[in-house]
Amino acid sequence: MFTVFRRMALILMLLMLATTVRPAAAQVAPSRSRPQHWGVTASFAPWHATDSFKRLYDATSLDMTGKNMRVGVTRGHTLGSEFSITYIRRDISEGATLVDLYGVKYVFQQGITLKGFMAEQYGAITTMGNRAQIGVVIAGGLARAEGVAQSSYGGAPLTPREAREVLTLFARQVDLQLLLRAEIAAAFKLAPGLKLRLGGGFDWPGTTAISVTLLYFIGESARP
Repeated sequence: MFTVFRRMALILMLLMLATTVRPAAAQVAPSRSRPQHWGVTASFAPWHATDSFKRLYDATSLDMTGKNMRVGVTRGHTLGSEFSITYIRRDISEGATLVDLYGVKYVFQQGITLKGFMAEQYGAITTMGNRAQIGVVIAGGLARAEGVAQSSYGGAPLTPREAREVLTLFARQVDLQLLLRAEIAAAFKLAPGLKLRLGGGFDWPGTTAISVTLLYFIGESARP
């Protein structure tokens, strides 16, 4: 299992490097004239993990939903790439379930959250006019799980378990939860310094159908 994890980590590192590569020559010259600016970012993203990702927990059944909320600082430009550091709060919806390899069923209770930090790189692949972009988002981080999950075996109740004991990493208990994202994104310049980014893709341990991110770069001039 850890061989698989190392391969995933290598792929994500290669994708991160790829996002730092300059676009085609036709777009390199304009980007050099755009200075980088510090700014703020906030995003919201519902996510869902099904049996397709049960191996990440070595589970036999997985049905989890929730939402991510991220706020942080960023540096970049409305018509370029950006790098961000964000605080993340991931809520796991009440009633989400996980069945482990031993047949123990865990039902997540209200108030289960993961709180931590992520580093995020958005790399613009192509720019259309002076308003829209297509790009890739790669992000990684760590979070601490809080809350309690009810457990049962064959219908008989067992002692409740801490969420951090249930959310294992390839069946190994960890103190900090792994956070990984890889998304295809479309970005739009709404106004000087103001950027809207819509994305979707892999969001450990599941997927995000749509994430909405708003960025504001302080001091960016009205000139393109």
